[in-house]
Amino acid sequence: MKIADYTKKPSWSRNIYTKGSERHPTTVTDAFIPQTPMRLNTSKKLLLDQTSFMQELSPMAHEVFSTNVRSLRPKYRYVESTGEYVFKGYEDVERVGLPIQSSIRDNKTGYCFGNPLWFGNESGDENSDKMANFKAWWNSTNMTACLSQMGYHLFGTGDSAIAIYKDDDEIHYKVFGYENGDCVNEVFEYIEGKRSPVGVRIFQIDGHDAVELYKSKVVELWVKASDDELKKSFGAIAGEKSEDGYTLVSFTQHGFSKAPFVYFREKDVPWGIAQDVCDKLDLLVSDLLESGRFFFNPYIFLKGGAIALPSTDFQGRVFASESEHGDAKILEPPNASSMLEAAFNKLMRTLLDSTKTVFIHHEDLKGQNDSGAYLRMLCFPEIQWATNFYPRIDNQMKRLFSIFAEAVGIIEEDITGYMGLRFSYQFTPCIPQNLQEEAQIITESYRAGVLSRDTAVEEHSLANPQEKKRLEDDDRRKADAEAVKTQAAITVAEKKNNIEGTSSNNNNLKKINYGFNKN
Repeated sequence: MKIADYTKKPSWSRNIYTKGSERHPTTVTDAFIPQTPMRLNTSKKLLLDQTSFMQELSPMAHEVFSTNVRSLRPKYRYVESTGEYVFKGYEDVERVGLPIQSSIRDNKTGYCFGNPLWFGNESGDENSDKMANFKAWWNSTNMTACLSQMGYHLFGTGDSAIAIYKDDDEIHYKVFGYENGDCVNEVFEYIEGKRSPVGVRIFQIDGHDAVELYKSKVVELWVKASDDELKKSFGAIAGEKSEDGYTLVSFTQHGFSKAPFVYFREKDVPWGIAQDVCDKLDLLVSDLLESGRFFFNPYIFLKGGAIALPSTDFQGRVFASESEHGDAKILEPPNASSMLEAAFNKLMRTLLDSTKTVFIHHEDLKGQNDSGAYLRMLCFPEIQWATNFYPRIDNQMKRLFSIFAEAVGIIEEDITGYMGLRFSYQFTPCIPQNLQEEAQIITESYRAGVLSRDTAVEEHSLANPQEKKRLEDDDRRKADAEAVKTQAAITVAEKKNNIEGTSSNNNNLKKINYGFNKN
C-alpha cells in the first residue's frame, strides 16, 4: 500500500476573469428558442490551498506588504556644490494589513455556534429518559464548545474534523484544524464491496511526518522515518512498511462500529467572495496614512535670492525661487484624506453586504430601540448567512450524532437503545437578546398554557441546568409544608371536637342528676 493514496484532497478555487470570457447576448425571436448542450462549469478558476487562507487571515502576510503590489519610494539627496539631486536609495512607504478576514471568521463562528443545540425527542415518551440522558452526555462532554472550535477552523481555513473517543467511561473529543498543525481529509475505500469512509490526519511527531487513518474498526498511525529514528522516538518498532517509506507504529481498536471521525469542508472561506475588496481596503488605508505622513511636515516656499535655504536634514520640503522681493510661506497640502475616507467607507459597506457580516458597536444602540425585534432586524444578514450554512453540514451532524449515541450506548450498556433514538435538532443563531422581553414572553406563554413548565425552564436563559430538579424539590418542600399545615389543622379540629364533646356529655349528666334529685 501507499500512504500517499490517502493524503490527497481537492484544492479550493475561485472563479476569475480571463480574456475572452465576456458573455455576448444572442438575440432570438419568440418563435424559436434554441437549445444548448448541457455542460459542466468550464470557467477559469484560481486554485487555492490552505496556506492561501492562512495568509489572508494574517494581516502581516497580506499583499500590501509586497513591493510588487506597493513599491518603495526612491530617495534623493541634494548636492549643494553641483545643484543636483543624487539618487540615494529607496525608503519604505506606509503599509497596513487590516484584520478584516479574522474578524469575519470570529463573527461567523459566534453567530453560528454560540448557542447550544436544541434537541427534540421523536422516539416517543417511552424513550424520553434515554433522550434526556443523551442530552446530558452531550452537555457534560461540552459538545457546544466542540462545534465552536470546529466552526472556527472551518471558517478560517476551509475544513476541520472532529474525532470522538472514550476514556474511563467518559466521552471526549478532538478537533483538528490546519492552524493547529493538522491537515485533514476524508477518503473512501472499498471493503468487501462496501464503500467505507476513512478519516485522514496529517501531522508531525518529533519532526517526522505522521499520518493517522481512522478506519471502520481501527486507528492506524504511520510515521515516515528510519528504523533508528523510530526506535529513538517510539521504542522497538517492527510494524508493517508502506511502499513510500512509512512504518505502521500503532494499531488501535477504537471500539465503534464506524470510524469515529467526522470531516467538515466548505467551498470557500466566508470572506472569499470579497477578498479583492479586502486587498483594496489595505491599499486605501495605506494610502491614507502615507498621505498623512507625506504632508505632515510643512512645505515651505521661499522667494528671494537673499534668503538662506535650510540644511538638507531639515524635516519637510523647501521650494525656492529667485525674485527681487523676499517672501516665505507654508504651502497648504491638498485635502485628499476626505476622498480616501469616502472610498474606504464605500468599500467597507460593499464588503459587509457581500459577506453578510454585522459588526455591532455601542454607537449602533445609542438612542435606539433595544427590543428583540430590533436586534433581530439589525442582525438579519448574519441570521440569513447562518440559515443558509446549517443545511450544508446536516449530513456531517447526523454522522456525529450517530457516533456520539453509540459512545453513550457503550457506556450505558444499551447500544441498540441509544443508536435507535430518533430525534430532531436545530441550530439557533446567537444574536443579542433582550432578556427581560424574552423572560416575559416565556412567562406569558406558560401562563396561557402554550408552554409546559419543563419547556419554559429549558428555554429560559437564566435557568440553571439543574433547574428542573430544583423546581421539583421546591414543589416537594411546599407539598410537605402544606401536609404539615393540614395535619396541624386536623389535629386542632379534633382536639376542639373532643373538648366540645366532653362538655356536652357533662351537661347531659347534670341534667340527669338534676332530674334524679327531683324524683
